[in-house]
Amino acid sequence: MNNRRQICLLAFLSVVLLCGAGFHASSARAQAQPGAPSSETQKKIEAFLRNFFALGPEFKITVGAPKELGNSGLQEVPIEVKSENGGDNIKMYLTKDGRYLLRGELNDLSTDPLKENIAKMKLDGAPVIGDPNAAITIVEYSDFECPVCRNLHDALRGLLPKYPQVKVFFKDYPIEQIKPLLVEDWLKKLDLAPKSKSHLKNLMRVLFSAAMRWELIPYQHNPMSLVRVKDSSKRQREPKALSVEEFRRVLEYIPEPFRTMCVVAMCLGLRVSEILGLRWQDIDWEGLRLAVRRAYVYGKPGDLKTQASQRWMPLDRLLAESLREHKALLAPLAKSQEWVFANPETGRPYWPGRIQENWLIPAAKKAGIGQIGWHTFRHSHSSLLHALGVDLKVQQELLRHADVRTTMNIYTHAIPKALREANSKVVRLVLPAQVA
Repeated sequence: MNNRRQICLLAFLSVVLLCGAGFHASSARAQAQPGAPSSETQKKIEAFLRNFFALGPEFKITVGAPKELGNSGLQEVPIEVKSENGGDNIKMYLTKDGRYLLRGELNDLSTDPLKENIAKMKLDGAPVIGDPNAAITIVEYSDFECPVCRNLHDALRGLLPKYPQVKVFFKDYPIEQIKPLLVEDWLKKLDLAPKSKSHLKNLMRVLFSAAMRWELIPYQHNPMSLVRVKDSSKRQREPKALSVEEFRRVLEYIPEPFRTMCVVAMCLGLRVSEILGLRWQDIDWEGLRLAVRRAYVYGKPGDLKTQASQRWMPLDRLLAESLREHKALLAPLAKSQEWVFANPETGRPYWPGRIQENWLIPAAKKAGIGQIGWHTFRHSHSSLLHALGVDLKVQQELLRHADVRTTMNIYTHAIPKALREANSKVVRLVLPAQVA
């Protein structure tokens, strides 16, 4: 991306007129020789920067002499800004008539923007899957120690046989070539919520910290801290929480086994990845409890979101009966190590996105309550606990939040009896018809 050659104005200061407000280089010499370096022009640039950025005398600004940039019609102006807390070097561009000052990246449209990058990708001898002569090349940069990267890679391998025109090379991308503005521009183009973009930024920050710890790059201020994500702390919309009546209306339009999955989500507040990660051996029928041990994400079992998520959950008798009925109806011969919600065609858990798209969203629309997702049930479970006046610390343990601030922690450790009683209140609301 750095090698694209066109005039791009990347920063908030795209075009600055040096004319007006006393900043026009009006000397006869400047008019006679519009391209010549001028100390007067440098002074005017410094004065403009101090006014525009409100930089006081504690900042030292050094404006270098403008240098010609070939046939671009522009001059490059090196600028150094220093203070007691450090400094920075930037480049700006000045038109030859001394009238316009620009900040951005200079690119040349007459060259191939990808040629230089492709030339750097020395793929000879690199591992490849697919037809080596395929017309389309994908170069993958993956850290297979990362569970998400590994799962995405496995998904890519599964899709590749359907597209014989594509080949995939595996390659490393030099981390020192990844710049803050490059990442910021990439994030802006992603069709994701601001919070998701913020998660990606944080992942990049962790990668840079690891690279410094392993001495792959010099110790420095983490460049990803300079990346800005607009509205990252704001929700695009408030999370929806269903009332008991709304939940029952939705269930009317959802068939088994997805109906039971929704009941488990609503009664226990589990994440969908945790529901899919349940095996029959995780259920203690006699002790009426259920162990949350793993998550199932991108077609692979893996770790839970946090350490606090891994624990035994109370299993109300009514919910236990629902799970027994589910097993008797759909998996009477299932062994203890098999998945509770397995697709009979594959023997593996369902893909939650397809269930949401094919059943949850249509059911909610038919019930007249708008759009919902799997996490709606977790929010609804939390709202029911709050409405029932359950102790805040008990809420935190039932929802298995790692950070007590998430559930407004104010009390000490909750006893198991309190957990069971609180959970039973929710289940009896959700499944009242089965009460003896």
